Amino acid sequence: MIKTSISLSYFFILFFLSNCKNNESKTEENKQVEIDSFEIYRPSYWVSGMIDPKDQERQIVDEWYTFRYVINGSCFVSNADRLATEKHNQKTDSILSSRIGKDWKARFEKTVDSLYSIDSLAIEIARADSYILNFDTITSKYNEEHNFYANLRYNAYATTDNYLRLVTITGYGLIYKEVGNLNYLRATVDLKKKKVINIDKTSFAQ
Repeated sequence: MIKTSISLSYFFILFFLSNCKNNESKTEENKQVEIDSFEIYRPSYWVSGMIDPKDQERQIVDEWYTFRYVINGSCFVSNADRLATEKHNQKTDSILSSRIGKDWKARFEKTVDSLYSIDSLAIEIARADSYILNFDTITSKYNEEHNFYANLRYNAYATTDNYLRLVTITGYGLIYKEVGNLNYLRATVDLKKKKVINIDKTSFAQ
């Protein structure tokens, strides 16, 4: 009787472990199906190397073209990784060529160039504003006490008005006596009037 109980217990343990393994296998398969399905719905285009000035616009425009522009910022890419990227991008190119047209990439880059020109103009107008110019000059100076430069960065974003752009100014600064990345200013730029019409200041810009 005892031997029978032990045998049955052993059988149920094996059955349980086997069932768990099968469930794990099915879960992995389901995940792979989900990933593959998403790659068809919104495929990714992989890019490696140095960051390009237009990459911010590319990662906005990619949504309009129903794909994902994915950046691997590493400067060093192995030959195996390069081949894998090429193979992956060939699949993406096939999907988008069928969906949008064989010239999808040229059209995509043309849209990126257009948006980049608008954003560059908005940033240029913001930087020419007397308050922002003075703020940039003072803030960009080397901080000898804490050994850092602010390295201010300007980024432009769309608004609900086609002629208004929001330009943010971020950079390094002190927060709780530690150097960190801060949001300093947000400027609303009127492209028609070619001037800054409003500046929102955070507590770090005082």
